[in-house]
Amino acid sequence: MLKLFSSLQSLIYSQRCIYCGQIKSYICGPCNSRINSKPFKVYKSTTLVFSGAYYSPELRQIIVAAKENDDKNARAILANFLQSAMTLALDFNQSPKPIVYVIPIPSRESANRIRGFKHSLVLANLLSNSFKTRQIIVIDCLALTRRVRDQAGLTVPARNINMAGAHTLKFARDQKIYAQILSQENQEIYIVDDLVTTGATITAAKLALASGKIKVSGVLASCATTGIYALR
Repeated sequence: MLKLFSSLQSLIYSQRCIYCGQIKSYICGPCNSRINSKPFKVYKSTTLVFSGAYYSPELRQIIVAAKENDDKNARAILANFLQSAMTLALDFNQSPKPIVYVIPIPSRESANRIRGFKHSLVLANLLSNSFKTRQIIVIDCLALTRRVRDQAGLTVPARNINMAGAHTLKFARDQKIYAQILSQENQEIYIVDDLVTTGATITAAKLALASGKIKVSGVLASCATTGIYALR
């Protein structure tokens, strides 16, 4: 599996740094040095999050580039962090199961139309394609039930209110097969997102999955904040 720095090195060519704007490389040395790419575990409420990196202003810029500008270099970096998060999760859970299911967090349909793609779904597919020794199956089974505000800038209580009851299962037709698979016992199932901060979004998603008797093993995030529950 590709390591972060080899991935970043492959992106180096004559252009402006995505963060500071210096004409050096996609991510210049000083900005790259400020990205803490050590995978870690942290609890958000009662959910265990496996993160590929620590959230930083530099990574915020990378997320925006991937999500809003369809920047494939930025997306490759986020996918690489997800690989690290998945490796950490599988090692932590010591799972012998050959198949793992991943469920991407849904975006607003209006945002999907403007972007022309589903950000978390694209990341989940890149994650699935990156593992050769473990079969990773992406199941896009979550949807938003109503309009939600952008979480950026909201307080923790406001985020919880914003996301409460906002997710639902969208099983229909052949997706009923997925529901049957996911509701079985002893399955390795992870929610996938690019960033986890307060945990309001993943809590809402977890409740929606629980309504279909789907129990998740944790959350995989490209990056996350540590809060006060960081596990070293």
